[in-house]
Amino acid sequence: MTSALIGNTLLRQKTFRDSVACDLAVSEATVLRHLGSVVLEPSMRRQTLTLMPEHARKFYVDVTYFYPARSRGLEWLRLTPLMHLLGTAAMRHLLQAQAKDWRTTAHAAGGRYKPDALWTTPAGVVAIEFDTGRYRREVRLSKMAAFEQAYPRIIWGTSSPARAQWMRRAYPKLEVLDVDFWTVPSVGVVRSLGVSS
Repeated sequence: MTSALIGNTLLRQKTFRDSVACDLAVSEATVLRHLGSVVLEPSMRRQTLTLMPEHARKFYVDVTYFYPARSRGLEWLRLTPLMHLLGTAAMRHLLQAQAKDWRTTAHAAGGRYKPDALWTTPAGVVAIEFDTGRYRREVRLSKMAAFEQAYPRIIWGTSSPARAQWMRRAYPKLEVLDVDFWTVPSVGVVRSLGVSS
């Protein structure tokens, strides 16, 4: 192996480690799509659950995700907060935001008008919201109004392509991301080295 390839592998592995620590839950699909092959470390756990990532289309898919081993109770997290964690992790990777600049709050209780994550950029703190297509219009509007008062920029992600398209038309000033955290690409692998899942 060349030193550049070894360096790339080490950087990928560090990015994976940072991602699991920052995002609290990151899907295998997101990891493989953005990092490629990595190794599951002793500080991480793997779990697979059947989720419904888009409420409008009502389909179910098995989603494998990784979480910090030290996170007591994360494996028992309710499915809605878990999907918000997986969605905001995918958004962070789509935005190419560094883990050090990102704070995930999607799993925390309280505050209907609290973003799922906060991204610190040179231009200010950005409110990050993830939506599986379940929010009613009134909820979307009240969340956006609350976020607009507190943050200079809002990025709204949704796992529903139809919802993303509709939101772009309905709210032209809003940045909207189409987020797929469940479709595993056909390349890459997450290997386990003596780590229990």
